[in-house]
Amino acid sequence: KDNGKGMSNQQVDKLFTPFEQADNSIQRQYGGTGLGLSITNKLVGMMQGEIDCQSLEGVGSQFVVKLPLNAQQEVADFPFKLTEIKIAVVGDEDKFETDLNAHLTRLQANCEVIPRELFNAQLVDSQRYDYLIITAESFQQLTTEGKDVFIDGSRCHYILLDNNQDKLPKPSNVNISSLPLYPYYASKVSTHIAQLENIIAKENEDSRSLNSAMSLPSIKEAERLQELILVVEDNVYNQDLFKRQLATLGFQCVIADNGKIALQLLEQFDFALIISDCHMPVMDGYEFTKQRRIIEKQNNLPALPIIAATANALDGEEQICLACGMNDYLAKPILLQELNKKLK
Repeated sequence: KDNGKGMSNQQVDKLFTPFEQADNSIQRQYGGTGLGLSITNKLVGMMQGEIDCQSLEGVGSQFVVKLPLNAQQEVADFPFKLTEIKIAVVGDEDKFETDLNAHLTRLQANCEVIPRELFNAQLVDSQRYDYLIITAESFQQLTTEGKDVFIDGSRCHYILLDNNQDKLPKPSNVNISSLPLYPYYASKVSTHIAQLENIIAKENEDSRSLNSAMSLPSIKEAERLQELILVVEDNVYNQDLFKRQLATLGFQCVIADNGKIALQLLEQFDFALIISDCHMPVMDGYEFTKQRRIIEKQNNLPALPIIAATANALDGEEQICLACGMNDYLAKPILLQELNKKLK
């Protein structure tokens, strides 16, 4: 479901045809080839399912996929219970909080979903929850609305579901831990709580010790070494992939969801290189690059290397990237060897 530009009935009728888009402006503004929904329709059909689209121009579109799946006959028992542990989940109008609430309740936790629009940090703290679970999206939304999320000195342990765990501010005077939101598994959250409660042992102690010994440099250390990389990418899966690939190559990075945020981060950090997607909301990679080059020229700054990273592999895309001021080009999906070659 989205709140984009929406489509007419005539546009919806041809939506699942290969290489078709609702109108030509979509490719210019958002990119793409018109293959995504066609491929999705094929995959759904192979699974004996169906896909439906409802759309209103100027309002948005909703896609519903229905798949016939056999219900699991028996649900395996978990090796632990969270008996009487008091947990609050901040809802963000997603299926995840309903699923997580059911899972934690099944483990005998005292769990409650708090709608994001009704969230009040002081009231939550007065209820003396043991844990409060919140997604990065909800955290950012509440912060934008001027609401506090964390309470200094609270007994509550905050669990932030966030794939970009270096991006959000985390106060040092509250109990807080992070888990990657994607891929989402309710069992991942309950296992984390059970480990914090010492109900079960923490796993892979040896591998964690090895990882800590070979840990990445901090952001400040990466700045000092002139190795800090800015990744401008709006897709959370790609953000996580970039972080993993760069970490494998020994590089620390900071993530920006769009070009506007990237320009702000460039004022705060000393980056050595930028990897930027091309098609993003708010400010795309082309406009971001143009704005950055103007700032560099006006302030007599050295030109930072900017590598384009785009799923648009059509003829002419590389030339467009270079023409707007980018230095190099990577076609998605990005292979580790190719990324390493460009960084060298």
